Amino acid sequence: MAALSLTITVDTAVVDAEEHEAHTADLGRRLRESAGSLRASPAPVAEAPPGAKGLGSALVAGFEVTVTASRRTLAAVIETLRAWTTAVTSRSVVVELDGDRLEITGATTEQIDHVLEAFLDRHTPGS
Repeated sequence: MAALSLTITVDTAVVDAEEHEAHTADLGRRLRESAGSLRASPAPVAEAPPGAKGLGSALVAGFEVTVTASRRTLAAVIETLRAWTTAVTSRSVVVELDGDRLEITGATTEQIDHVLEAFLDRHTPGS
């Protein structure tokens, strides 16, 4: 089966570097657990704010994720991102797939469901 490559950019701008590291590590763990056929690796790093501890001068900016090109697998990843962003209001992510950009942040569950369904429809064959 074909594969899809997603770029997931993490934004936890309102937290300090240590909290950002913890939030991003949590998301990485959740992504790896969300689907058996998923590969998630840290994306290029971003500059840490001056005085950041524990990471030297860089923060993980997100993940490069490869999944099988199925609606079920992509839906599992998107649901993981939705759950992760709604758990803490300061979190947001941007998912990019084939030039299509989806930002998940500060919306109601119903709004997110509608947008995610449309995103899935554009990138996967029928159910």
